Amino acid sequence: MSHQTLSKSVLSQKELKQTVPSLTQIVTTMKNLILTGKITAASSFVIGTLLLAVYLYFDNPYNITQIGLGYIIITFWINLILLVILIISAFVSPRFKIEILKTCGIMLLNIPIAYGYLLLVIWSLDSGNTF
Repeated sequence: MSHQTLSKSVLSQKELKQTVPSLTQIVTTMKNLILTGKITAASSFVIGTLLLAVYLYFDNPYNITQIGLGYIIITFWINLILLVILIISAFVSPRFKIEILKTCGIMLLNIPIAYGYLLLVIWSLDSGNTF
């Protein structure tokens, strides 16, 4: 094997090491992804609950209704994209599968809560009553 061929194979191995993430980078990325999912789920719940509280507190909530419906649409897409990323990550990184699936479960808990909030708003608009 010539010196040039050997140096080319060494360079390609160095380049390969630079492009392949290390185990600590993968672990850090997975932990950040899990944390992002939990923060997104918690913030979606808190902001949605605050919007519902403001809606129920004021007598003329139509602007709040529009804001709330816009919030539901935006939050739905953000959470859906993050949920898909988490599910794919659970299969790519089996080491974190249980933790990732728990995070997905936490995120999915917002669906019945948001649905209940939506039913409450529809009921109050239909009856003309706010609490």
